[in-house]
Amino acid sequence: MPTPINSCPICESKESSTDSKASFYLNLPESFRVTICNSCEMRWLNPQPTPEEYQAIYSESYFSGHGGTSEFPAPKENYEEDVINTRYVWFEKRLDNIRAIFPEAKSILDIGAGTGDFLHLAQKRGFEVAGLELSEFGCKRAKEKFSLELACIELDNFESEHKFDVVHLSHVFEHLTDPNTSLQKIYSLLKPGGIVIIEVPNQFRSWVDNFVDSLQGRKQQPRSLHSIHHPFFYGIQQLSTVVKKNNFEILHATTHFPERWAGSYKRLLLRAVDWFSDLCGGHGRNIEIIARKPGEIENISHSHLKSKRSSRELLSGSSQAFIVSIIGTICAFVLNIILARFLGVNEYGSYNYVMSWLAIIILIGTIGFDEAALKYTAAYSGLKDWASLKGLRTKGIVTILQASIVLAIATIILSRQLIAPELSLTFLLAALIIPLRTLMMFFQSIVRGLKRIVFARLPEMVIQPLVLCTLVSICFLFTSYEKSASNAMACNVISTAIALFASYIFMTRFFPNETKEVVHTYQTKEWIQTALSLLLVTGMYVILNQFDSIMIGTLRTMSEVGSYAVASKASMFVLFGFQAIGQIAGPMISEGFAKDSKEELQVVYSKITFWSFIVAFPTIILICVGAPWILSIFGGEFKVATIALIILALGQGSNIFVGPVGFLFTMTGYEKTALKIVFISLLFNVIFNVPAIYYYGANGAAVVTALSILLRSGIMHIKAKELLGINSSILYAFREAMGHKA
Repeated sequence: MPTPINSCPICESKESSTDSKASFYLNLPESFRVTICNSCEMRWLNPQPTPEEYQAIYSESYFSGHGGTSEFPAPKENYEEDVINTRYVWFEKRLDNIRAIFPEAKSILDIGAGTGDFLHLAQKRGFEVAGLELSEFGCKRAKEKFSLELACIELDNFESEHKFDVVHLSHVFEHLTDPNTSLQKIYSLLKPGGIVIIEVPNQFRSWVDNFVDSLQGRKQQPRSLHSIHHPFFYGIQQLSTVVKKNNFEILHATTHFPERWAGSYKRLLLRAVDWFSDLCGGHGRNIEIIARKPGEIENISHSHLKSKRSSRELLSGSSQAFIVSIIGTICAFVLNIILARFLGVNEYGSYNYVMSWLAIIILIGTIGFDEAALKYTAAYSGLKDWASLKGLRTKGIVTILQASIVLAIATIILSRQLIAPELSLTFLLAALIIPLRTLMMFFQSIVRGLKRIVFARLPEMVIQPLVLCTLVSICFLFTSYEKSASNAMACNVISTAIALFASYIFMTRFFPNETKEVVHTYQTKEWIQTALSLLLVTGMYVILNQFDSIMIGTLRTMSEVGSYAVASKASMFVLFGFQAIGQIAGPMISEGFAKDSKEELQVVYSKITFWSFIVAFPTIILICVGAPWILSIFGGEFKVATIALIILALGQGSNIFVGPVGFLFTMTGYEKTALKIVFISLLFNVIFNVPAIYYYGANGAAVVTALSILLRSGIMHIKAKELLGINSSILYAFREAMGHKA
């Protein structure tokens, strides 16, 4: 009779329920269902099939199309054909990875060897091979095709005088009826320091399943024994947990897409969808775990694993941030179009003039605690210093609130005394934003430090502009309110308050639960010193970005501020992908530096620079070619800023040739060096911008700003190599990328 399972094989919880959706998805026979653990979300088939049912499953029909009855092309042959079977390609890549990770490996045990294809390739590579295969048909086929003698026996009953360097299970572990016992057996078969590679299907991975199935031309499988051949259904967390539970050290855990088809547009699209779904949250079709049996011999090539891990983590995190950046950039673009068209060039200029001052005041209100929070949150979470992390959050909130409220009051008082009457109301309303915005920036930095990049960026990049767009449209379209800068600023106050609430929700949701069990630890002196250093660095960046608009408003007219503001915002399109990658890069740099790993820092930074260039370069070309059309979207009166837009886009583009090198300094303790470099750039900007704006207006400001960016990037590149031994150039990044690919 089928055997029911009443407790979770991973966490041993007895609290479970039926997963009706999964049962329906598998189209199970009526006597079976999928059970899900209420604690760890592990899924399994209930009841388990009988041994007789399993033997019926793994008959000749199971291997049809899996290498059993259909012949593969010989390895290394016919690879250029329009339609190829890439099973050998995938096996070759797996063997390449084994050699890269474990150069000294000599022996491989393949559990669930099927018809012997993987072991055949491994044998040709010089490995000593052995294999287990429960199916009599598979063993017979392996002997006929490759003269391989597979042990037709269950894993539990397999004994060997020799221990193995590598144990390999490809789409086998999910078939094993007792994962814990199986892992203990694998542990006993490995040499000390040996590795196990486990690949399983990510069966209930994401919402894209139906679309992917349609691309493959799949139809719902009929009710049969073949729908119950997996007794367990693992996610990446569940598989990682059970592997660690059985004393293995996990070296690498990821999801990926299988390379099994080529030759049609649907298959290419399928690969793109699988790759994209993997990057957006570990939803690739297959799960791969590489784990090591502890031993005295240190035989693992960590550089290869670091390269794989950093690339995957960088792409995964930044791809999510990239999506939010795209949405946020679109929202900001639409918002500025709405504001520009409603307000006109003069009122839009007034609004941006006040916003430029507000950006500087808000920066002072954070006292640098937002940047310090990013650095220390990443470091403390990596080191599991929960007491310091809890203290950082508390101290940051109190300090920022005190400073921002004082600044808001000062702004209200000074706006009545020093500002032109037509701008005083706009400044008064802007003062209300100061405490809201500073606190939101602090919360976002904590979430970023915890590597929850999407949720860190959502409030500022999506929620706030969407709400502001809605409020401005309602205010100016459906009410009799004047289309003025002050009314637009009032809408901004409301939208910022809503975004602050969202950022608080995200911060509390992702803040580690371990902090609840510890008492605050305050390192106030260190935090304040770092925060002030970071404040000076980031402050100079903000001043560099806002100084143009402030000086144009002071020396020229508000209409010129409006046209230049549009050009400046449009030029920032160059950086949106660059900044998305930088969002995940900051915590990764800080974590790598905390572990004192220069090698990992270089690997990570080269990946950052490479992908920054790939993303940003096409945008520069697009802006330079389409500048007049882009500006005309805001209104015909803004097209006067065409030359300024092209110059600014080229200037911003200089960043991509060295990557986010500023992060490299601020996340590795070289804030003072970064401060000096940014100060040189700021001094250059201030000295030359005043005469340039006075004589040449917006175009003069654009030229000086572009040159100051180029100057800053060049000096930071030189100093990064000198102080950190890190080559930040795009040329080095390309050489590294081509080297890994080769």
